[in-house]
Amino acid sequence: MASGYGMLGKNRSIHDIFCKNIFTILKVYACWMLVYGAIEATKAATWEIGVKELIKNVLFGRYHTWFIATLLGLYLITPFIDGFISDKALVRYFVVLSIVFTLIIPFATGMIHDERAIKVVNDM
Repeated sequence: MASGYGMLGKNRSIHDIFCKNIFTILKVYACWMLVYGAIEATKAATWEIGVKELIKNVLFGRYHTWFIATLLGLYLITPFIDGFISDKALVRYFVVLSIVFTLIIPFATGMIHDERAIKVVNDM
């Protein structure tokens, strides 16, 4: 939430977002994943397995770095969200739809106890 607060409300170009935010995060992420990958590579039985572990760690991260991809995605869609929140009617419409689809429909479906309805809501 703190990152989101800092992302919105600023007139930044897409170039600034990529150069200042995304590139900086990717540099730090790559360095740490190289460290973790090197640690895992030293535990491997063979050289080939060690190289695979290193590559896997750099590309896919570790269990505790799950939020990095989400943060990068948020930075990528920030210009869209920034334009979206400037229109009050569109924001109200989004809030109403969010309430309907995340609260009301699942709650009502749970009260009905119908397998097909539950499957449709879960697929939705």
